[in-house]
Amino acid sequence: RCHDHKFDPLSQREFYQAYAYFNNIPEFGRALKEGNSPPFIKAPTEHQQHRLRVLDEQLHQAEKRWNNLQEQLTKAQSSWEKQFSSDELHWFPSSDLIAHYPLDGDLDIQVYPPTSIPQDQVPEFADGVIEKAAKYDGHGTEVTKDLANFGYFDKFSFSFWMKPAKSTGTILSKMKDTARADGYAVRLENGHLQVNLVKRWLDDAIRVETAEALPLEQWQHIAITYDGSRVAKGIRVYVDGKPVKMTVHLDLINQSFATEEPFRIAQGGGAGSGFHGLLDDLRIFDDCLSPETVTLLSVKDPITEILALPKDNRSPGQKQKLRIYYLEHHAPKVLQTAWKHRNQLLGQRADWIESFPTVM
Repeated sequence: RCHDHKFDPLSQREFYQAYAYFNNIPEFGRALKEGNSPPFIKAPTEHQQHRLRVLDEQLHQAEKRWNNLQEQLTKAQSSWEKQFSSDELHWFPSSDLIAHYPLDGDLDIQVYPPTSIPQDQVPEFADGVIEKAAKYDGHGTEVTKDLANFGYFDKFSFSFWMKPAKSTGTILSKMKDTARADGYAVRLENGHLQVNLVKRWLDDAIRVETAEALPLEQWQHIAITYDGSRVAKGIRVYVDGKPVKMTVHLDLINQSFATEEPFRIAQGGGAGSGFHGLLDDLRIFDDCLSPETVTLLSVKDPITEILALPKDNRSPGQKQKLRIYYLEHHAPKVLQTAWKHRNQLLGQRADWIESFPTVM
């Protein structure tokens, strides 16, 4: 289109205006096999909009009541802290937890039904963040086929502590134990933490990694969340409780990455791709954890140690962990009821919005 033509239905200017518009939308020219293809927006019905307004008003009233109870909460918690005594008490949020590997000297699993691990796949153990940690030398553990059977519509999260000795190696996987296989994996590649959700490596996958390399020989808490949206921005990685910038290698998944392969720890990706270093306190959730929950998981200190600290010396994460523990287990009923009611409404609102149909 070098210039206008007398009988063309579009002028040169209009042609390039249309080209510029369609060249700047997140659309791949390829339709997904299930549901609408991005970009799309929510298109709630009149009934859904009305119900959302009702929920918003209920939530507003619940927030108002909760805010009015803050002074009472502070006084009640302060009184409880002065008289509470216990042996060392580890506490972490457990909502939506489907499996927990403490890795404290064995491969026993909590929450999920126990499985038998071949003796030759049991690693050595060393001092960890929370008691002991599994020490891997490139040879991992094949756990079970029935664990963490996630697909691309499923929400899920992983939480663990790691102290890598080498900059490349698979940390978690549920895929064929070959290079660039289908399934999902969390791995280090030249120090960058990768999350790969794969049907076909080159043209049907979501593959992202941390923009910055993570340090070796240093304990760090890692949390990975996925919201089931089938796009790269639905994956978040947190290091020591803080979200980190991600680099997107591929954002084009058209089929589910679900697989019947076993869930593996410190293994996956073929020969020589195992993890070297220490892993501790692996937790698997069947929901996309909130940033607030990730913060709680990243605070390793037992409740008893936090209580022993002067209030002014507690970190924001320690204060938040102590507050949530108190609300769940020791707060007066009036405080627990108001707190739980607010949280229930927040969940109902999120679920209601998620149920809205979409339009492309």
